[in-house]
Amino acid sequence: MSVNEQTIRHYIQKIANRFVHFFDVYRDEDLGQIPLAFMALYKRRDERYLITKSIKVWGVENQQCVFVAASKAPLTSGFIQMFKEELIKNIKHYVPEHREHMSTIFLGVMVTDQPVTRDLVREVRRFRKLRFIKYGWYGWAEIYMAIVDLKAKEVHIHPKGESFVEPFKKQLTEEA
Repeated sequence: MSVNEQTIRHYIQKIANRFVHFFDVYRDEDLGQIPLAFMALYKRRDERYLITKSIKVWGVENQQCVFVAASKAPLTSGFIQMFKEELIKNIKHYVPEHREHMSTIFLGVMVTDQPVTRDLVREVRRFRKLRFIKYGWYGWAEIYMAIVDLKAKEVHIHPKGESFVEPFKKQLTEEA
């Protein structure tokens, strides 16, 4: 195992451990054709009752799905495109179709220690996909892509997705 592989594995191990507290973490899974270092799934359900639990007034569900892939080779636009397509294809697999579903955030993260080109950063920073499920009756899904550049100690994502990559940024600053 080379030094670069150890650095990536160490970072991913630390990040996965951060997610364990609130998410269900699954290691060595696949997202379509993409092998993942880990995926983390979070589900939150809120309900309001009138007097007893038998009289439910409303209920909503919010989810977050984080898919993390490690790249030992330099990232390419083709890989990012394939990752995006797999995320979009798998929306139905992770989003429940019922009226109490409100939102699901999908986050595809690529961790690399290879140089990242400006074009790739621009491509990732511009990508944000919003998809309404059954015309919005069953909520919506938002998809973001992120690149964690271990060499430059930077995380690149669409500006609206900045809050979803806080654990990645925090881990980078702690390792610096």
